[in-house]
Amino acid sequence: MITQHKNSLTGETFFLWERPNAEPVRLRRVSGGVGWPSKGRPGFLVVVGEESAANPDFPDMRTLHVVREAPDWLGANFLGVPSMLQAMTDIRRVDRVAEWWGEDRPEFYPELRAHNRAQAGRRLPPVRILAPRDTVTPEWLAMRVHLRTSAQKTLFFHQSDATRAALSALGRDLSDVTWATTPEVTALLMALSPLETRRGEGDGPRGRWAPADGVAGY
Repeated sequence: MITQHKNSLTGETFFLWERPNAEPVRLRRVSGGVGWPSKGRPGFLVVVGEESAANPDFPDMRTLHVVREAPDWLGANFLGVPSMLQAMTDIRRVDRVAEWWGEDRPEFYPELRAHNRAQAGRRLPPVRILAPRDTVTPEWLAMRVHLRTSAQKTLFFHQSDATRAALSALGRDLSDVTWATTPEVTALLMALSPLETRRGEGDGPRGRWAPADGVAGY
C-alpha cells in the first residue's frame, strides 16, 4: 500500500510505500504499466515507484521498485479488458498511481468509454491511459532495464516474481524486445517509460541518454 503525504513546511508532496516487516520507502513518483491481452495470453499490470532521494552510488539515477504486479484482480482474469480497467481504477486508489501507460489500442476504446461513463455516473475519476511517443522504443527501455539490473543496480522486483521471470526468460539479448513480447514485459516497460524520460521535481537537465520527451494519450 502507498500513502500520500505533504510536507507542511515545504509543501512537497511525497509517497510512502508501506511494506510488511520492512521500513517504509519514500517515493516521489508512482507509475502504472499496462500489458494488454494478446494471442490468448491474459493482460498484466505493473506498478513502479521511484525513490525520492538520489541513489548514493549513481547520483544521476533514482532507485526504482516494482511495488505491485497484477495478473488478475479480485478473482477475475485479464483475458478481457473490463476486468483490467476495474483493476486500474482500484489500484490507482490503493497505490496512488498518477498515470497508466500502455499501447494505444483502438479496439479497446468501446470498453474504455463504457468504463469511464460508469465512473462518471458514480462521480469517480476516469481511467486514462497514456502512450509513449514513437521515440521511446521498447528496445531502448529494455536496455535501461538491463543497465539497472546489472551494472547499475537500481531496479528491484521484491515479490514481483512473474515480472522478474518474464524478463529473465529473454536472456541477455534484449535487442528483439517489442511491445508484443509478453504482457508482463510490456507492462514493466510501460511503467518505466515516464520515469526514464520525464524529469521529476528537483531534477536537473535531462542527460544525453534520454530520448525526446513526449506523451500521447487516449
